[in-house]
Amino acid sequence: MIRANRRRGRAMLLAAFATTGLALLGCRAAPSRPEGAARTTSPSVSPTSPLAVLDDPALAAPPGFRACCVFGYDLRALIPFVSIENVLDPSELTEHRYGGALLEDNGLLYTRRGGFLDTGHVRDYADWTGHLAAAIARLWSRGGPIPLPPHGGGPVIVRLAPQRGPLDAEVAIRIAQRIAFELSVWHEIATWYGWRSVRIYPEELSAFSPEDIYSNLIGVQVGAAAIRRRLASGGGLDWGDAVDGALAEVIDPLGPVDAAGTRLALDLVQGEHGWWDRSKRIPQAAIVRRRYVEAGPSLSPWLVPVPGGLGGPELAGRPRAASVPTTTPSGALLATLYRLEIAPDRALMPALPAAPPGAPAMIEPSAFPAILAHARAGMRARFGPDAHARPRRAAPIAPLRWRPDDGRADLEVELLAIPRAGVRVPGQAIELGRGLAARVGVGDPAPIGVLYAGSRHGLRGQSGELRVHSLFVELGPGGTIIEEPVGISVHAGAGLGGSFFDFTRRADAFGASLEVRGQLGVRVREGIELRGGAGYFFSGRPGETIGHGNFITAGAGLRF
Repeated sequence: MIRANRRRGRAMLLAAFATTGLALLGCRAAPSRPEGAARTTSPSVSPTSPLAVLDDPALAAPPGFRACCVFGYDLRALIPFVSIENVLDPSELTEHRYGGALLEDNGLLYTRRGGFLDTGHVRDYADWTGHLAAAIARLWSRGGPIPLPPHGGGPVIVRLAPQRGPLDAEVAIRIAQRIAFELSVWHEIATWYGWRSVRIYPEELSAFSPEDIYSNLIGVQVGAAAIRRRLASGGGLDWGDAVDGALAEVIDPLGPVDAAGTRLALDLVQGEHGWWDRSKRIPQAAIVRRRYVEAGPSLSPWLVPVPGGLGGPELAGRPRAASVPTTTPSGALLATLYRLEIAPDRALMPALPAAPPGAPAMIEPSAFPAILAHARAGMRARFGPDAHARPRRAAPIAPLRWRPDDGRADLEVELLAIPRAGVRVPGQAIELGRGLAARVGVGDPAPIGVLYAGSRHGLRGQSGELRVHSLFVELGPGGTIIEEPVGISVHAGAGLGGSFFDFTRRADAFGASLEVRGQLGVRVREGIELRGGAGYFFSGRPGETIGHGNFITAGAGLRF
């Protein structure tokens, strides 16, 4: 469950990026307040009327800057010593602030039914929905242009048609949602074709990344829910508190996982042929290999293709489609109630396809499908045939990432075989050995344990046998290299101790012992591993009974 808190752990990091280049996070610059944006609410309006609630003075100016997230985590930048974590735990969502703030925690959050969400995008378009609803409420009866900041190098114009009758808050909310979502699609188009918030920073990296469009759509739903909460409170709920409640209302049903689950989900789609490539550096566009290129009105999220029952964070779920409204409650088409026109600066976006002959020079949402088809072709040329394909294959194995054991007890029992060398006694041949090995140890943090190995050996050509008992104090570091879909661990060991040679027909012998070994473990259940390994041992005294050679083991381990 999403819970707002007052954590400020990211404030210093975001402040550092603000001074060295906010674009490293895939940010947008704060738009200036356009001319004509002054509020025009009549002072005679009742403070509890829908107009007074929608036309909140705090929402009068367009939303400003908010940091967004490059898809992936532990990303490295071209600037030395800079890396970006990006992953957000649901409990880290701080109080919402209109227009964004450095004290706001934002990042990537994986949900079982909604895939990856960029909470920066969600908050952005919640704010845009609130701002546009306020502007629509003010212009309801007379209509006219809604002042918006330039985007894509040129003006963005929204003209609202005059509406009959008193303000219908639900209609205003739906119009605002639709316009906000169309603006979000244009933002992805503009950045793909070369427009930059900061002239020196290319933004193709973040255009249409796997979480963007769906996050934008979730954002307009959050914005609508926040407005309805404020209306229900008669205006007594401020915008930030309304959005906090709406975030939980909209995102909780999607099944958010914790930060470890989000990292696991990102690991499962990482690689040269996955959704993103950790080997690249910001701002290289090739970091993001898959692009979700759609314009709605209904979208289904991309889910990580993970089979269920893998242990650890459960990621499996069914996608929940989301839609931007297309009609009023009475069934009238929203597109007939306003007009959105965009005048791009084609000098800044030379690859943007030209308008067809006879089409208006201004870009309208009706032109988006043709532009997106052109963008998909460019993505296939740059990133391969699956660049914009919906995930349909099984997830690749997660990349190797060493996670050392720390503070864990370990009990291990294995069968032992000595296929080469074995035990040598002066004047006596010994058969190859077989036996049992057992180890108990604890890591805190250097794993130290006790290893016992007992083996039996036949006397070649004679009756009787030799039994060898060895006891070692062993240093055995280990850890996990793959968490999912199959947990795989590696272990090493080196021990010093002693051995007792127990003969049935000759004098017994003692000697010092040394062993080194390596193991591979495969988790079959939480805390239970199947293990196999190999190593080398040396036991005894020179000139007397000596055991030496290679050994192999196969068995099981219990970690608790």
